Amino acid sequence: KLTPLFSNQLITNRLSQKFVKDSLLTKGRIDFNKSKPQQEPCPEYILYYPEKNTTYEVVFEKCKDFVVFKNLKKL
Repeated sequence: KLTPLFSNQLITNRLSQKFVKDSLLTKGRIDFNKSKPQQEPCPEYILYYPEKNTTYEVVFEKCKDFVVFKNLKKL
């Protein structure tokens, strides 16, 4: 699921949902120090892409049956 904010940020940054799925999620690095893995009911994670020379920060919640993408920031 994409929040309206995340959807707008994809458009602003000229990124596709395919890019999020195929690149950001598979090649990004989760910062467990900044994330909230114990948050209930859905843990919140902060992911950086790429690992070196980071360009994007993604905030998402991983619930039991779905993922909610909340924020995308170009760094």
